[in-house]
Amino acid sequence: MVASREELRGQSAGYRVLIANGQAGVRSISGAALTSAGFDVLEVDDGQAALRSLYRDRPDLAVLSADLAVYSGWQVLERIREVSEMPVLVLAELGDKSDVLRGLHAGADEVVIGPCCTDELLVRARALARRSARADASMLDGVFGDAHLNLDL
Repeated sequence: MVASREELRGQSAGYRVLIANGQAGVRSISGAALTSAGFDVLEVDDGQAALRSLYRDRPDLAVLSADLAVYSGWQVLERIREVSEMPVLVLAELGDKSDVLRGLHAGADEVVIGPCCTDELLVRARALARRSARADASMLDGVFGDAHLNLDL
């Protein structure tokens, strides 16, 4: 069964996304698409502002351009992984497949080679939100289990 637009918007409600991209047009279009899908969006234009927002605003997901000014997207990702397991999607340069490997090795949950269409960004953001919500829910109850073993933490 395919979820309706309203159901998808409800799944995104209250989920805060930080978009860090030095290209105002890309940042604006991405932000508008995520906002229309029900996400709460924060937009910044460089790595230093991204780090400030991470500490101040506590987003649930970061969408980072690899080529940010001041601190690169890679440096921001490294800092995020030092302090958090929040989902991170990295937008890499057109045709640079080495960025995919670099991003995944550095701890990105997704690396997308640009240009990225807004539909793909929305699908990936929703998938990351869904996975992180499930992980948060399982951590909240203090019990991990599967069909063979249950651990009460």
